[in-house]
Amino acid sequence: MSDSLQGGSIQTFDDVLIKYGEFGNYQKFIYILYSCPYIFTSMQLMGWTFVGVELPHRCLEPHENISTVLYNSSGLEEVSSCFINGNETCSEYVYDTQMIGDSVVKEWDLVCEDKEKIARIGSSPMIGYLLGGIIFGTLSDKIGRKFTFLLSVTLLFISSGACAFAHSAFVFMILRFIVGIAIPGIETSCFVMGLELVGPSKRTLAGLLCWFFESMGLLTTVFISYNIHDNWRLLQGIFASPLILFLLYYFFTPESPRWLVSRGRTKEAEKTIHKILKSNGFDKPEENLIELLEKNNMGESQKIRHYTFLDLYKTPNLRIKTLILNWLWIVLASFYYIMLLDQSDLSSNPYLGFFITVAAQLPCYVYVMFTIDHPAVGRKKSLVILLAIAGTCLITHPFVSSKGNTYWISFSLSLIGRLSATSSFTILCLFSSEQFPTVLRGIGFSFNLTVSRIGSILAPYALMMGKYSHVIFGVGALISAILVSYLTETHGIQLPDSIKDSEKIQPAFPWQQGKKSTKSTGDV
Repeated sequence: MSDSLQGGSIQTFDDVLIKYGEFGNYQKFIYILYSCPYIFTSMQLMGWTFVGVELPHRCLEPHENISTVLYNSSGLEEVSSCFINGNETCSEYVYDTQMIGDSVVKEWDLVCEDKEKIARIGSSPMIGYLLGGIIFGTLSDKIGRKFTFLLSVTLLFISSGACAFAHSAFVFMILRFIVGIAIPGIETSCFVMGLELVGPSKRTLAGLLCWFFESMGLLTTVFISYNIHDNWRLLQGIFASPLILFLLYYFFTPESPRWLVSRGRTKEAEKTIHKILKSNGFDKPEENLIELLEKNNMGESQKIRHYTFLDLYKTPNLRIKTLILNWLWIVLASFYYIMLLDQSDLSSNPYLGFFITVAAQLPCYVYVMFTIDHPAVGRKKSLVILLAIAGTCLITHPFVSSKGNTYWISFSLSLIGRLSATSSFTILCLFSSEQFPTVLRGIGFSFNLTVSRIGSILAPYALMMGKYSHVIFGVGALISAILVSYLTETHGIQLPDSIKDSEKIQPAFPWQQGKKSTKSTGDV
């Protein structure tokens, strides 16, 4: 129990939840509602794996009829994929559609000299993510989690649905860019809403369960794509259509009460807090509960101040934390995206490889759930260990042959590296959000999501390097393990509400422990 509660008074919003219920029925209901969108944002991003899959192809020979010819016609096994007669560029192509019947690559012939367009389209939503993270991260802390979510869902529904009707690769790329703008608004508002609804002892659970919903979305993606493999437009339409249902959230979901209190909108916060209390078996809270929160938790200067991502860099401790987290997000997000785009080192069947990758994530989440709250491990140590394992496996993998007697060694290194990176990324999402105070949590989380897309933008191009791209990410993972050791362990502590509270928590490398001053820097 917190110190503030030992004295009988409520000083922070966490104190309210500790006293009246950290994860009651009403909180669970709202949490599940705001976790469901992860199913569909994952479809929007990773559905590209099948909508934009590159099919095996060859040149159409002059004597062949495009409407009847087969990719593997007898006697044509050695026909070039890009040239006729050695140096003449193909005007038409024949595609192998036995496994996957249709994709944007086939429709617009994005092969050979136009192959780079695939990487551009694959990177376009990540570029949009950069812009969307800045826009919606600021909006999330300014206009609230709920309305940021509704605005983002509307934009995603329109742009994703329009992708199914795109008449050219360029239009499709622009629409995918807009899809990328919308997704961070949804993910940020949902993740932060989930964390702010629950008490300190339930934050780990809340921070991890949303990833199960994302995995459900990825498994649903491969299932739908496998069954609708001959019409990419229909597939894209199916990915987009359920999004309209989330607009109904306007009528029956609340705004984050923690955010409302931080903005001085105490009457609105009181309604939601009373619902939480009632669902947890409390008819009446103590008198002047909201007034106590308003007085002790925020202060007038915090209620009227509007923050931007620049505030993440204005104070010493917060600046160092933010820079380290920026690096971690870039490294882990880039490899996570490559891992889902390319499973060739696991299986030659794209559906099977994708399924193995996603299914293997589920035990990772269970493992993380039971370790990062253990007193002997926690978030920080778990992250350091997993990053070290991931880095070692990724660096070693390219130098082990995937053929003959060493196949299973190569497969194991790839799989262990992938699982360790997945677990690290899962912990990072929770760990990084806990590094920021309430007044900057939405901006901080969204800004890290935004920065991470620098790595995701480069990921499709890194695929062109083959398996040796693993070495680069392996080195990045080892550097990340060292940097994580500088950050503060957040297991079991109350989330800081103000920048002043955050600055009191000073990070240090293990060898610097005890040397750091605990002097407060003052509020800003």
